Amino acid sequence: MFDRNGRSPAARIPLGQGLSSRVIASGESILINDDLENNVAGVHFGSQDAVRSILAVPLRVGGKVIGAISAQTYQPGIYDDEDRLLLELLAVQAAIAIQNARLYQDALYAAERRSVLHLAGQEIVRLGQDSEQLYKAIYQAALRLMPTDMFTIALVNDAENQIDGVYAIDRGVRGPFVSFPFNMGIAGWVIRTNKTLLLKDYDDPSVTIERVQFSDNQPTRSVLAVPLRSGEKVIGSMSVQNYEVNRYTAEDSILLEMLAAQAAVALENVRLFEQVRRRIKELESLNRASQALTGSLDLEPLLENILSSAKDAIAGAEKGTILLWDKDSDYLRVRTQIGYTDARILELPFRSEKGYSGRAFREKRPILIENALTDYELPFDERVDEVYAVQSGVVAPLIVKDAAIGVIALDNATKKGAFTKEDLNLLMLFASSAASVIENARLLAETRRRAGEFEALYQTAADVASQTDLKVLLDTIIERAQTLSGASGSGLYLFDPERNDLELVAINDPDIRPGTRLVLGEGISGHIAQTKQPLIVDDYRTWENSSSHYKGIPITSVLGIPMLYSGELIGVLNVHNRADINQTESTHMFTEQDINLLSLFANAAAGAVYSARLLDQTRRRLDELSAVAQVSSALRTVVTRSEMLTIVLDQLMEIAHADGAALITSIPGRDELLIEAARGANAAFAGMWIPPGESLSRVVIETGKAYTSPDVRTDARLFRPGVTDSARAITLVPLKYFDDTIGALSLVREEKDGRMPPPFSEADIRLLNAIADMAANALQRSSLHEETARYAGQLVIINDLGHSLSETLDLAHIYEKLSRAILDLLPDSAAVFVSLFDSRERSVETVYGVQAGAVVNPADLPSVLFDESGYGNQSQVILSGKPLIVPDLSVSLKEKRAVLVKSGHEKRITQSALYVPMKAEGQVIGVLHAQSYDKNRYKSTDAELLELVANTAGAAIQNARLFAQIKRRVDQLSALHAVDTTISSTTDLRVSLQAVLGNVARHLKVDAADVLLLNSSTLVLQYAAGLGFFTAEIAHTNLPLGKGLAGVSALERRVVRIPSLAEAGVGFIRDNMISSEKFVAYLAVPLIAKGEVKGVLEIFQRSSLEQDDDWMSFLEMLAGQAALAIDNALLFEGLEKVNIELTMAYDATIQGWSQALELRDQETQGHSMRVLGLTLRLAGALEISDKEIQDMRRGVLLHDIGKMGIPDSILHKPGKLTDEEWEIMRKHPKYAYDMLSPIVYLR
Repeated sequence: MFDRNGRSPAARIPLGQGLSSRVIASGESILINDDLENNVAGVHFGSQDAVRSILAVPLRVGGKVIGAISAQTYQPGIYDDEDRLLLELLAVQAAIAIQNARLYQDALYAAERRSVLHLAGQEIVRLGQDSEQLYKAIYQAALRLMPTDMFTIALVNDAENQIDGVYAIDRGVRGPFVSFPFNMGIAGWVIRTNKTLLLKDYDDPSVTIERVQFSDNQPTRSVLAVPLRSGEKVIGSMSVQNYEVNRYTAEDSILLEMLAAQAAVALENVRLFEQVRRRIKELESLNRASQALTGSLDLEPLLENILSSAKDAIAGAEKGTILLWDKDSDYLRVRTQIGYTDARILELPFRSEKGYSGRAFREKRPILIENALTDYELPFDERVDEVYAVQSGVVAPLIVKDAAIGVIALDNATKKGAFTKEDLNLLMLFASSAASVIENARLLAETRRRAGEFEALYQTAADVASQTDLKVLLDTIIERAQTLSGASGSGLYLFDPERNDLELVAINDPDIRPGTRLVLGEGISGHIAQTKQPLIVDDYRTWENSSSHYKGIPITSVLGIPMLYSGELIGVLNVHNRADINQTESTHMFTEQDINLLSLFANAAAGAVYSARLLDQTRRRLDELSAVAQVSSALRTVVTRSEMLTIVLDQLMEIAHADGAALITSIPGRDELLIEAARGANAAFAGMWIPPGESLSRVVIETGKAYTSPDVRTDARLFRPGVTDSARAITLVPLKYFDDTIGALSLVREEKDGRMPPPFSEADIRLLNAIADMAANALQRSSLHEETARYAGQLVIINDLGHSLSETLDLAHIYEKLSRAILDLLPDSAAVFVSLFDSRERSVETVYGVQAGAVVNPADLPSVLFDESGYGNQSQVILSGKPLIVPDLSVSLKEKRAVLVKSGHEKRITQSALYVPMKAEGQVIGVLHAQSYDKNRYKSTDAELLELVANTAGAAIQNARLFAQIKRRVDQLSALHAVDTTISSTTDLRVSLQAVLGNVARHLKVDAADVLLLNSSTLVLQYAAGLGFFTAEIAHTNLPLGKGLAGVSALERRVVRIPSLAEAGVGFIRDNMISSEKFVAYLAVPLIAKGEVKGVLEIFQRSSLEQDDDWMSFLEMLAGQAALAIDNALLFEGLEKVNIELTMAYDATIQGWSQALELRDQETQGHSMRVLGLTLRLAGALEISDKEIQDMRRGVLLHDIGKMGIPDSILHKPGKLTDEEWEIMRKHPKYAYDMLSPIVYLR
């Protein structure tokens, strides 16, 4: 394949795919000048995407198409029929040349194969005595003859009636030795049929021959296998295999058969040579074995000689062991070794049912291990690196009278397949000769050992029988049992007939503590106690009936013996072995001899324990009775519960030798448990609450059964808010009063100087239970006494509350005293609230509250709408008129959509509540409710107490409310009267308006108010008076009628209410003033008198403006008074103006009369004014009042008015007047009187 960029690599193209296949299949040329994508599919060469024209023609030789040749271009429309004819001519010449080249290559290949066969034959003859080299030479010849991915040689093993895959190599990697039956695999088929097998594809469904896998690689596809024949006998098979299909031909079959013929002769010769060499070696080994067996009858030296001789006789052996069977434990134990450096090899226990040594022992036949690293039978129970490093081995059983007594094994740690079957046979000869001699030596050693055991048993039994102290006796028993058995640990359980279980009373093991209890049938000791028969467990960790108490402890083998006295079970004696700190197993296994020896010892020990227990029980019973009497005497000296708790805990600590004690109480209605009292090491826990959930205290209280543990660290259920690190042993006993468990007593013992304290014994528990029962009764009696005293105190509180409430009519004082009394009655309440029911507004408002000791601001609490159906806690109480106990507020809030009244003083949320109605005159006027941080806090007795309080409170609140209402009415009437008095006593409008505004602010509790007067001429509202304003901006108010909120109120003659100026959505002309004064609410009332609008009363509030009908009624009264004051002021102002004008007219008339009088007499002109001036100066000097001066002024001007009745002749007479004239002249005062007296103004 060539492209403009040069030659492309060769490629295989399946027939039926691409342009070439199309040309070859049809035998016709193809010419395509464009649209290649639609005309050609499949494989393209070169730059396929750019090709536009293509010409392809077949290659023919003798009428047979052997291929195709094509030309391609990157331009369209290049080729024509002339080009096609030219390429066809070229194809004819090319086909002949290619065919000739093929024939020449085939001839060269055939000659090369014949040369390979010839050379292979010479090599095979040369290597005729080395089987491994022979296998390799045959493989190399096959590799040169044909494509070979895998090569195998399989030989018939007549002795084992099987086929041995002696050589297998996969792509240069040697495979393992594989044996398989004659009915399996390709080799089995070829050997059975004595025929050559050629498989083009092993995966073809028609192929039914079962595979034998020689490697971990993928299965091969092409297979060629031929028989190996020696004369007329088939001795094996040889195969070549390939991972591609159809890789072998019939010619390959002939070549491989020729190679197999040469190989078979050589393989048979090797087999015969090795048989001769093996026989010579066996004879030499028998001679060595005979010499080794004639030495000492001492077992250990004998075993060493035998093993050393066997290693020397077998060349591949680097190491070796002799294992003898222990029939008691069914273990094979290493008795001697050679070549191993790790001393632990002598301690390894080999199970008879595991490993290749166990297999040789069980099947009583030798075993050859070519690759121990992959042998599934190799792993042991304990890891020893030297054992796991073994790569190949050979093992033979030691058989005496058709019974296997052990095995002899040789190992190689550096080479796989280091041993042959001849080595195996040779080792079997050694084993056959040595077995009987070894057995005799074992019997002699066993006899010596038994004599020593009986001597030790006699001395041990004498030592045990001399002890009377039970604890010392128990420790002595386990110590001597451990010594007799050679075990690494020991323990003793005593049977408790009352509880029908076992208690561990003595132990010699760093990970096990005394005090563990087992039911019959549980674990080894429980099983032995139940069956009264000894038991051996070789590996406790895997024993299916092991107890959970010992989980994680590396105990290996265990022997348990029942302790019986006159047929009665006293206890169970155990000895055990365990792995060391490196988790290396002890190989010490217990036997039947151990059972017999310890059984004799256990029987003697049982009698001693029986006697010591009787003595110990008698002493302990006396101590218990003395302790109970001591506690009983102490309890009789105190009365209160707190004193009793202290005495009980102190006495218990002394009697039980405990370091700390506590009393845990179950509080009705609460999920938590209270540590009511604590002493000693537990003193810091007094007053703590144990949260809900599983805890040891709760378990004891709920079950009514005692609990004990030798180590508190092993139980996660223990409540430990700060348990000291030294606390170890613990016990809890229930406090029972009749059938009820009311709490628990807890005792702890601490670790001191690194030593674990003794656990609480069954005797301790029995004594504690007796004292707990006594204490429970005493505490209950004390509680009843305190309850009676408390109830009496509560009645006193209620009685005092009644007297206290009757002495006051102040609602704030009533609420305070009421809340204080409720908290005195229910001291653990978190909050107390007083709510009043407004039947008209149908709402419930909280008016007073106390939470966490702080008074709640009622404004912070929401109002609750009354639900007519009783949906909601307070609505339900008001509707039913009965108390309501809510044990769980969270449920109530979800179910009833109730409002949780809380002050926010604390983050904690109340959990339960008590609601009680307050009644007055048979009607519910409100609700008292108490809340607690605990669920289920309130009971019916609490409701009854609170009902008494509520009845008293209802009457007191109702009286106070009536008094407050009457007082408010009186205050309002007084205010109205004061305003009336002010209005009637002054004509000054400003004073009257200030009086009205002062009462508005004082009685209606508003922040600021003003009065705007309507100018009837300009129709503008103008500021007249105000109070409560921070700035003077309000004084500049001038609002046209109908403008602004006040203008609208005046124009429409209606009250305008704006609860929230910020949210009203209406324009306020005086926005700047509103913003600077920080007003929130607004109200405008028109001032109307005699049907005329006189102005507007405005109210401003810097918070929400609370209003009711009474409030509005009083406001309207004050507004009416303001309107009346304005009207009166305006009327007075008019009258005053008229009066002034009239006075001025009178004065002008008087002055006119004076001037008219002067006109009659020019001589007296100015006389009146001069007299007036002199009179006024004189009056001022004399400090005469203005009123009198006014009268004097008028008198001076009119003093000569009577002369108007005197004739001018008399007035103007130049001379002296006559008597008659004087008579007339003297009448002018009379004329003045007659003239002026009718004028009222001048009187």
